[in-house]
Amino acid sequence: LFVKKDPSFNTTSITASDFASIFHQSYQEYESIMGTDDPDLSAFRNAGGKMITWHGLADQLIFPNGTIDYYQRVMAVDPKVQDYYRLFLAPGVGHCGGGIGPTPDDQLGALIDWVEHGIAPSMLSTTSPPVDGTQTHRPLCVYPLVARWDGIGDSTKGSSYKCSASYT
Repeated sequence: LFVKKDPSFNTTSITASDFASIFHQSYQEYESIMGTDDPDLSAFRNAGGKMITWHGLADQLIFPNGTIDYYQRVMAVDPKVQDYYRLFLAPGVGHCGGGIGPTPDDQLGALIDWVEHGIAPSMLSTTSPPVDGTQTHRPLCVYPLVARWDGIGDSTKGSSYKCSASYT
C-alpha cells in the first residue's frame, strides 16, 4: 500500500524480481524518514542530544548484535560518542523485558540526570524478576564494559558488582 499506493494491488502474484523492485522503491522513498542505520549522529550531537540505549541480550525479536554493530559503527565515525550516546547490554533479558535477567529500573531518570545535570551514566541499576521471593539487583555497565561480581559481597546486591573489560 505504501509503495504501490493501490489498495487493490494483488501481492499474491508478484515475482521475486517484482518483490526486489518494490523493496528497492520502498527504500528509495522512505529511507530518509524511517531509516535508522546512519552512524553519523553529528547533527544529533551538535543539537545537544543525549541518548541511552539498552538491549536485552536474549531478545528474540530484535537481535542485539545489530544494536552492537550500529553502536560500533557510530564509534568508528565519532570516537567521542560516549559524550552523547551510551549503550547498555542486559544479559538474560528478552524483548523489552522478560527473561531471567534484570532490567533497568530508571533509564529515563538516568537520561534526565544526564540532560539536566550533566551526569552521564556509567551504569544503570537493574532488578530481576523474583525467583523464590528473591530479586537480584546489579548494574548494567556502559558498553563495552560488563558487570562482574567481585566475589566479596552478596551477589544479589548491586554494590557487589564492578564494571570490567570482559567476562574473564
